[in-house]
Amino acid sequence: MKDQDWNILIDNIQKGKCILVLGPEMASMSNGEETKSILEHFSNHLIQQIDDDPESVNSEDLEEVVEHYLKEKTEDELDFVAKNFFDKNFDEKELYDDLVDIPFKLIINASPDKSLIKTFEKKELVKGTDYFVDYYNHKGTKQEHAQWDDESKTMIFYLYGSPENWDSVVYSEMHLLDFLLSIISQTPALQSNISSMFCDDKTSFVFLGFGFQNWYLRILLYTLLGGKEVQKGPSRRLVALEKMMKSEPLETDQITVLFKNKIKIRYPDLNMGDFVTELKNRCEAVIGKRKKSDDLGIEAPKSIEIAGAPSVFICHASEDKEKAREIYNRLKIGKLNPVLDKELIGAGDNWNHELETAIKEVDYFIVVQSRAMASKTRGYVNKEISLALELSTRVRTGFSYLFPVEIETGHRLKELEKFQSIDLTDMNKIGDLIRAIRRDWERLKK
Repeated sequence: MKDQDWNILIDNIQKGKCILVLGPEMASMSNGEETKSILEHFSNHLIQQIDDDPESVNSEDLEEVVEHYLKEKTEDELDFVAKNFFDKNFDEKELYDDLVDIPFKLIINASPDKSLIKTFEKKELVKGTDYFVDYYNHKGTKQEHAQWDDESKTMIFYLYGSPENWDSVVYSEMHLLDFLLSIISQTPALQSNISSMFCDDKTSFVFLGFGFQNWYLRILLYTLLGGKEVQKGPSRRLVALEKMMKSEPLETDQITVLFKNKIKIRYPDLNMGDFVTELKNRCEAVIGKRKKSDDLGIEAPKSIEIAGAPSVFICHASEDKEKAREIYNRLKIGKLNPVLDKELIGAGDNWNHELETAIKEVDYFIVVQSRAMASKTRGYVNKEISLALELSTRVRTGFSYLFPVEIETGHRLKELEKFQSIDLTDMNKIGDLIRAIRRDWERLKK
């Protein structure tokens, strides 16, 4: 790539007009002897749990492995095992550290691994504030928009399904065919705020290990870019590094043929790690380093309140302060006035008096249920919950005040059993909580 190619690419990234696409076999791990893709490791992990002659199962065929696994286990067990595996197993190569430092607006992941998310977390970037995560489910119902509350921040979008919902994951040729049919027929359609970026003729792309030598991936790209419509627009730039290629990149450039010269593709003469490092360094020289929201001073302080919006106290164990802060940020984005105890109590204040006054004055009270909260047989949170329970008895039947939420399953508090708990193990579901509070608030104001 020439300097001009780099400069144009960086300019597009700065404008939010460049999509990073990570291929299906991008993430890999080593077992000490050889390096394999994350999905291959997951396949071997499932085989180890099969009782009926596991050696007869082809470890390279994940679909076959899953079929054998489900002869002995349930779908729920598969979901649980998959979620835990991808939580604990991810690619830790330095390449991911560099990728996170490049401010791509949209990152498409065609693998269920959490390598990128784990790197965001390692850099203390907060999901729901500094970046967002959502996925496409080719077996699910239509979702109009991806959960992308602030489109100035990065969205990590799982195109082939999410490890949080294994039933959505594309992991076999049959799934791939069903997935392509769903994308082409738009049943369900790809979320509109994702598809619109693909179809925008000003959008450029960086593909890492996508696999353009596979015809079905060229068809997928053709469909995502708008099919015949893309042939009518201006030329678009695409940079591709094909990790899995064994020979020279596409001797006959089928992409150019397919798009009738409307796609201008570059194959940099660099290995993937060197390309990403070079791109990061050039971006930092022009744009600067990616910063956390609180580093930028945009985290909403207590003094900035939304007029007319209800106040919401967030009761949580100290061990869950990061999750509580994420809930706080999501509620703020949802146009509510969330409150954390540490923001209420200033130096020298009377803790008991100030906190009790605050709890009595807020409109709603959230209890963040978790293993840490359930273990608090002693502690100030118990006094907070007791006070909230007493205040809830003053609320007229049919209205709400206290909302238990779960950030970990299996740890509901007995004293809150009569209240309907909201599942926040997937923080993207926080819209359910915001809508419940808003519905109650609107009824109260009538």
